[in-house]
Formats: sequence, structure tokens, C-alpha cells
Amino acid sequence: MSQTFTFFLVGGFDGHGSSSTVARARELKISLSNVIVKYPDTSPEGTPKLLYSMSLYNAKIELIDIAINVKNPIEWQRLMNIIAQNNEVVIYDHHESNLRLLQYVPNNVKLVQFDNTVKMAQALVQSEDNLSIAYIGSFTDRDPAIASVIPPESREFNEYYTLANVYDVLIRQNLQQSVTGLYSEGLEYLRRMATQVEYPPAKLARQVAVQRRDNIIFADVLGTNLGQWVWKTIDYLLWQSSADYAVIATKVLDRQINAEVPVVFVVKYWLSSAQNPLPIVRSIIGNRKVIGHEEAFSVSATSEQDALQLAEQIVSALESQYSSTATAIGTSTVAKAVQSDFQKILARLTEILDEQRKMYQEYLELKRQQVELLKQSSEEQRRRYD
Repeated sequence: MSQTFTFFLVGGFDGHGSSSTVARARELKISLSNVIVKYPDTSPEGTPKLLYSMSLYNAKIELIDIAINVKNPIEWQRLMNIIAQNNEVVIYDHHESNLRLLQYVPNNVKLVQFDNTVKMAQALVQSEDNLSIAYIGSFTDRDPAIASVIPPESREFNEYYTLANVYDVLIRQNLQQSVTGLYSEGLEYLRRMATQVEYPPAKLARQVAVQRRDNIIFADVLGTNLGQWVWKTIDYLLWQSSADYAVIATKVLDRQINAEVPVVFVVKYWLSSAQNPLPIVRSIIGNRKVIGHEEAFSVSATSEQDALQLAEQIVSALESQYSSTATAIGTSTVAKAVQSDFQKILARLTEILDEQRKMYQEYLELKRQQVELLKQSSEEQRRRYD
């Protein structure tokens, strides 16, 4: 007699975690009542406590896009071990931090780790409709791996980018309602809501006067509060301008002193193949406080004037990358044009190969028919001879 499980899906509450969980639930036909996506409960810190409080028994539990608690991995391990003693627990994730913390994964918990969100999506779902929902998560996470399945220059890419931005707004307004809508209607829900939702970074970007130098954009927004949308506003500016880097002098809230402090944001566009900026500007930054990673980080400044001077130095350092290209070919735009057309070339080559494959199949079929006719002709001649 087969064992029957109660199936629970528990997903991270951001755009990627929630959309991936919805896609998986639709794929497996899991009731929405057994889908748990809550803020802040389904965080790395909160999920083990939530599951422990539910006192589950003989359940199958899948955790989607919820990393190991890096702040307290021992406590995470203890609770997950208890939960897995009475239930089957599988974690699907793509965070690099999990690889460094593998020692804390209990033996009775299965961790399935992926290189990127696209591979994760393709492993969780197979149907085209559900895969499209999972890809929304790749866009909200700004995972460059999505370019391998949706060409950046395509109309489809622009639609996904827009719908992902809509979803980003909706989950901040009402997470449960957004999850329910996406579960019930799929992408049609986001298309419908796109006419009702304004993307704040688009509005904020219109307030920013951008200077361009080579393939770098610079902006002084020390007098504009970008708030929680600062990163996505910079991303939107990069998307609009098709630049490699953005250097933004602005202010952020320092919660320790409860006051706004000047900083410089340095961001590489997530689809750019340019070098990561941090190693290039490391010597300029010196001992300043840096928050973030090599592709997107903020650097502390002592004053607004200091922030503007630091931003200028960073722009100059990044700009130096393009000087050799400019000397060699006259302009960096040629290299940029080749880069932008690369996906189109690959797509065209794929079409040509598909066409050749079809023609070859037709050729084989014609050869088969020719052989068949020769056989029939030979048989007819043999009968006449007899």
C-alpha cells in the first residue's frame, strides 16, 4: 500500500520565490491552501520556526527559493532536523550562500542546488504556461541567465521585463492577493494589472538628469529620495540607456543613526558583458565602507561634496576601459553594436540550422521514395523476364 502525503509548498516572499512557488503549485496541481508564501514568515530565519509551529506529520514539504539562515545556521539546522524527522523535506534553491553552508544541512533534508534561476525553473516545471510564470522570477531577480532562453532584443523580453516590474509592485502592495491572482490566471493576471499599476522606478527615473560618458551614465540625485526603489531605479535607467554602468551620487537612510547619509552607488547593468566594476575602482575606494557585491554596491561618503568627487573618480576609472577600444577602432559604439546584434545572429543561425535540418529530412524522404521506386521497377522487369 503506497504512503499518502499531505503536500505543502513553502516559497520565498520576493518576486522570484513567490512566482516559482506558484508555477510549481500549478504544475503539481497543489491546492492554493497548501501554498505558503508570507512576509516575513517565509524568510531564511522565519521558515523553520513557521514549519515547527505547524506540528506537521507525514507531510511532503518543498521549500522554494529560501536559503539557509546565514545569521544562525546552527539554529536553522536544529529546527530543520526536527521537522524532517516526521516529514519529507526538499529544498530547491540557487543562492550561492547555501554551498558554503552545506555542513549545516541535516542528513534527512534534501537540498537541490542550481547554478541559476533559469535551470531551477526548468527543473521545477515543464509546461509552457507554468514555465513562463517561473521566468517572471528570473526577471525580478535580474538573472542574466534568462538571456539564454529569451533574447534581450526580442519583443518577448520587453514584455517579460514589464510584467516582472508589475509583479514587483503588486507583491509589495498585497502579497497574498498577488499570489492568488498569478495562481488563478497566470501571466494574464499580470497583463491585466499592467494597465492599473505604475512602476515607481519609471516615475523616479524621469526625475533624474543623466549624463553619459562612453557607456557609463552618471547622475547627481543627492536632492532626490529614491527610497526602497533605489536599486530598481538605477536598473531602469540602465535599461533605458543601454549603458554598461551607472554611477549615482545619492543619500540613503542609515538606520543606526536614523539619518540620511551620502553614498555613491556603482552598478553594472545585469545583461552587460563588461567587467565587474568593484575590482576596477578598488584603489579609488580605499578604506571606505562598501556594501554589496562586485556588480552592484554602494560606497560611503563623508559629505555631499565628497560623494560627487568620489563619483567623478569612479566614472573616470570605468571610462578608462573604453579608451583602448576607442583608439583601436575609432569608437566604442562598433563593439557595442556587435554585442547588441550577437543574440540576433545566434537566433538567425538557429533558424538556418533548423531549415537545413528540415531540408535534409525531406532529402532522406525523397531518397527513400526513389529506392522504393527502383525496387518496384526492378520487380516489374523481373516479372517480365520470367
